[in-house]
Amino acid sequence: AYARVGEIQGHSYFSNLGQSVPAESSYARARRLAEGALAVAPGDTAARRALAAALVGTGDMHYDANRLREALAAYRRAEMLRLALVEASPRDVGYQRALGAVRMRVGDVAGNDGYPNLGDRPAAREAYALAAATYERVVAMALPDSDDARAVLANVRLRQGMVAQSAGDATGAVGMLARAVATFDDLAARHPENADYRAELYAALSPLRIALAESGRIDSAIAVSRRMVEGNGALLRDDPRNAILRRNLAVSYRALGRDLGSAGRAADAVEAQRRSVALTD
Repeated sequence: AYARVGEIQGHSYFSNLGQSVPAESSYARARRLAEGALAVAPGDTAARRALAAALVGTGDMHYDANRLREALAAYRRAEMLRLALVEASPRDVGYQRALGAVRMRVGDVAGNDGYPNLGDRPAAREAYALAAATYERVVAMALPDSDDARAVLANVRLRQGMVAQSAGDATGAVGMLARAVATFDDLAARHPENADYRAELYAALSPLRIALAESGRIDSAIAVSRRMVEGNGALLRDDPRNAILRRNLAVSYRALGRDLGSAGRAADAVEAQRRSVALTD
């Protein structure tokens, strides 16, 4: 109950009241209650779940306050608790998903340059590999909502590719990012009514395009840039007042212009940049 109160008071992942200090106090109470229950009954599954949830909430509050080491420590404790739950009940999808989610957080804070992080890329790569393996198990269970799990798995692979790229592993980055894009491609094709899948697809194309360009595959980068322009253009036509979509299309044209310029196609590059500027005026 106190963990839920913390979400409402000041957890940035949820609609909240902006009360970060009371939220941290609520998560601390939730931790103390769960730890007290475990002191009496160490095998209490409900108490383990409650403590893990309180630790994740605590870690999120630390992360929002840029207390990254404290955040990582809380996430690591939650990971161990959730791993024990999975080992005891490996067919429980909820436990598997919860374990995968905290492993993604570990990767983010450990060393993903897309987020505030501690600069430990090897730890990030290890955490994301474990998260991917966890979500692969969920997908393999072939449940009715397995497409949602596939989308999360694609997001893990996206993170893996980004960390590989930051570490200078262009080949590994392209391979992992291409796998993420392929999954979102399939999900968007099979669920054309789901705008989220399409938006995630076009967002995933951006780091793939960068990895291709940096590895010298400029023609492939141009092809991906054109997909970004076409896809974000379609999203904007569906929602013409959406400022975020308008900005995304401008960024896509700007990327296309850079890639065309790298290929020596100056006139086409200037036209793409002109379109980008027109969208921001």
